[in-house]
Amino acid sequence: MTYPEAGFDNTKYTYYSGNYIYTKNAGVNTPVKLTFFNTEEGYIEPQFVVGKPGKISEFSYTYQYKDHLGNIRLTYEDLDGNGTIDPLTEIKEENH
Repeated sequence: MTYPEAGFDNTKYTYYSGNYIYTKNAGVNTPVKLTFFNTEEGYIEPQFVVGKPGKISEFSYTYQYKDHLGNIRLTYEDLDGNGTIDPLTEIKEENH
């Protein structure tokens, strides 16, 4: 997106390399950041250190449950790291 009337450039670039997706904001000194990458069972997103946009602190794994046709029916993540999924707080999306 570009908003020239605001006096600055909000253009965001997206780069694809296999299963890896990177983004970069317009500007000379802006870093290219890993946004996420796909896996067989879902996708992984890096979590960045606050105040250090290029420094990854950890990764979050989002699982995707697919039906027999390959359609994604359920997307969930173990947010509290306890090994179980709480249907009230850890389901990101349901498609019926």
